[in-house]
Parts: sequence; structure tokens; C-alpha cells
Amino acid sequence: MIAGKPNVLVAGAGVAGSLLARELAREGFSVALIDVATSYRKACGDAVALREGLLGLLERLGVVVTLVNSFEIRIHGDVVYEESFSKPKWAIVDKPGLVASLREEAEAEEALFLRGMWKSQRGTVTVDARGPYANKPESRVFVYRVISKARWDPGKALLDFDLKSRGFYWIFPADDDGKTVNIGAGFETVDAATYLREMVKNYSYKLLGTFEPLDERGAPVTVKGPIVTREGDILKVGEAAGLVVSTAGEGNRPAILSAMSLAKAINSSYPNLREIEERYRSGISRVISEVLVSRKLLEVIEKAGPARGKTLMKSLPESFWRLYLGSAVTTRHVVLTMLRRPITGLRLIRSLLSSLA
Repeated sequence: MIAGKPNVLVAGAGVAGSLLARELAREGFSVALIDVATSYRKACGDAVALREGLLGLLERLGVVVTLVNSFEIRIHGDVVYEESFSKPKWAIVDKPGLVASLREEAEAEEALFLRGMWKSQRGTVTVDARGPYANKPESRVFVYRVISKARWDPGKALLDFDLKSRGFYWIFPADDDGKTVNIGAGFETVDAATYLREMVKNYSYKLLGTFEPLDERGAPVTVKGPIVTREGDILKVGEAAGLVVSTAGEGNRPAILSAMSLAKAINSSYPNLREIEERYRSGISRVISEVLVSRKLLEVIEKAGPARGKTLMKSLPESFWRLYLGSAVTTRHVVLTMLRRPITGLRLIRSLLSSLA
């Protein structure tokens, strides 16, 4: 039971919720953090795009496993883009360690951690920071990942899009000495864990020549849920707000940035919910644009069908993929990119302009 009403109640102690609780507690707020689990276990979420100074935060928390500066993009197995950058674009992190560190720091700042289901308790300000189960089932995609023994460049990541199944396979390094990988997949058309595992297994044999699982798990990820930063008297952050980049499945960076932005908004405008939300949405306007564009890209490619979608994706110039890997694709970037490919890009431009202008 919560003795009295806390200034801020946060439901969900993942990355967004734990970081938000830490930031607010540091500012002197009374914070209660509720989660059903005492430790974090999820199937994916090990990559973080390195922008906005996030590497410093991750290194300070001691959760960086390896840094990725080399990428290979495939479509139905065909390589369409590969490049090595002078500076890392992604960090592969120990996600359970990240969440544990943020929770510990939140508690060190005297945030109260409560284990159990959130039963709509309220604070003066209430925040929903839960994961995919905060959204409707139709907005989620089931993913399956395996940590497997395999030789792999610890600085390289691979994404292989399957447009027929509407999703992609991935191979990320799982250590810094090239002995294990994080290999997995997520598709809109596949939600059976046993079948998805078999697809990952076959893909592993095909590309790596081996499949030696050390750890396996599956979980849903929000990819199409609406972006809702406030619902009634409840503010939403991270995946609960729908802030996941659909075309890459990345939710860590949006979770971190939205938590930081919401913490600043609450600190500036507490307890005025209208002003808090206005400041919050303004602070994450670029993140919202990136998420909306990723969904529109996904929608247009799906409507084009596998063959035309493959042609469209193959026509994308290297500049687009550089932005994509940095989670930096906004409406403006897509339009400028597509203008260089007017024939294949016409439908995409029209769709983006009509929905996002």
C-alpha cells in the first residue's frame, strides 16, 4: 500500500520508468515506482542508437557490451547496403543491467519501489511507463531472440528485411570478443513462438553455419500503437506512449529521451498536467517525427507488396541508410531522399506529405 499520495506515481520500472523516477527523485519529488517484476527479462532491446550524448550515460552506468560501427542491410538475403563508420553508431548494452542500475539509482535517491500489478493507483501526477502490454494486441509484434555461440565481428550488426512476412531478421554481437551473437526475428505475420524459433534457427544455420543456443526468449514489442502522451489524467512515456521506431524495432533511445523530457516538463510545470504535456511533447517532437515516419515507411512498403517494396528499398541511396542507422529519419529527410529517386519514390512522397505535413 502507498502511504499517502506520492507527488509522482510511475507504473512500469523498465528503462523509461526507472530513469524518470531517478530524475524526479533527484529533483526532490516524492516518487513511487511500481512494477510486477523485481528484475528485467525481455527478448530484445540490446541496441541503442548513439545520439544526444547517450554513450556517456551508458558508459557511466557500466552497461556497454560492445560498440557497433559496421553494418550490413539485406532485403530477402540480398545485400543492399554495407558500410563501416569511423565512429560507432550503436551501443550493444546489457539491458537487464541497464534497468537494474537505473532502479538502484532511483532508490538511492529515495524513490519508493513497489512490487506488484499497477491497479490504477494515482499520484498527484501519474505516469504509465509500462511496456507493450500497455497497448492493444493489434499494435504488437512478437519477436524471438537467441544468444548463441558463433564467430562474429563484435563491431558489426546485420539486418535482413523479409517483406513477405513483414519484418526482419537481425544479428548483433553479444560480446566484445566475437564468440557469441544475438540472433532473432520479428514478423507481423508470425506470432507462434515455436515457428518463429524455427525460422531463427534456420536463418542462423544459413548465415552462421551453426546454432548453439545459450539463452532464448520471446516477447511482444509495440510497433504500430498510436502515439499517446496523455490519456485522461495519466501521462505516458516510452513504449507505453507508442514511442518505438517501427522499421528498426528500437525503443531504448526513445525511452531514454522521452523520460528525460517528461522529467524536465514535470519539474517545470508540476502539477499542471496541460502545461506538463505541452512541454513534454515539444521536447520529444523530433522523436515523434522519427516514429511517425518509420510507421509511414512501413505502411507504404507493405502496401506496395513484396516485389515493389523490395524495388523501392533497393533504390534508397546510401544517405538514407546512414540516417536510418542513426535513428535520424524524419519527414524532411525522407522527402529529400526520395526526390533523388522520383519514379520509385513518388508514392512514398505523396503518402508522407498527405499524412505528416
